[in-house]
Amino acid sequence: MTEDPVSYGPDESSTAAYIDLMQDDYDAGLVRSEEGSSGVSGYVSRESLRLGSDQPVSECQKRLTGRVTIPGDAHISDVVERLGRERFLFVENVTGVEGVVTRFDLNRLPVYLHLYDCFSEFEIGLRNFVRENVSDWRERGDVRVGTTPTTDLVSDELTTAQLSDLIEIVEESGVRSELGLEYSDSSIDDLRKLRNAVAHYNPIVHTMGDTPTWDEARRGAPQLASEYALLQSSISELGEYAPAIH
Repeated sequence: MTEDPVSYGPDESSTAAYIDLMQDDYDAGLVRSEEGSSGVSGYVSRESLRLGSDQPVSECQKRLTGRVTIPGDAHISDVVERLGRERFLFVENVTGVEGVVTRFDLNRLPVYLHLYDCFSEFEIGLRNFVRENVSDWRERGDVRVGTTPTTDLVSDELTTAQLSDLIEIVEESGVRSELGLEYSDSSIDDLRKLRNAVAHYNPIVHTMGDTPTWDEARRGAPQLASEYALLQSSISELGEYAPAIH
């Protein structure tokens, strides 16, 4: 969250506000109810402002509705889901607006830590599912786990299998449909790519736009929201095979 969002007096030029937002690479700012007041009457965004207009920002502002606001104590899952639909959200507390989050804030450490927990739970569940339901996985496909386990340290070969190995086993064994591991535009392979990005702390959101990014190397917030929904659905499906850890 960026604290204390930029704000404008009601009579300030919309052109000046637009240039200010562009210069600082901000998506939106608040509109004060009166010049010098701390009260807020609405907000303006770069999308709602147009260069060359002589209108005051008060005539271009929009209302602070629930569509563009989120409580300060909202869970990360809510932030991911909401930013899949909106470019930015104003963060509210009991006294008013305290900050703003944008899609690029999804690249911050708390989101990675949360996703790491989620993927740990997913991987534990998937590994135990294979142990119990695809015990003959070696005979049902060509997957070879890269690291040979030391028997006095691990329970079996699957203990050292990576997520990509487990996904291959599931797909080659033909049990993916039994797990329900498909959701909207995302696939289990998208989860593998997202997990790699999280593991190496690579950006998980590359663009602020709404243009579909499933066929591109970059990932947008709507795609991340879809992948996150699939991840949560998969964890739920694998619930009996893994303890809740997040």
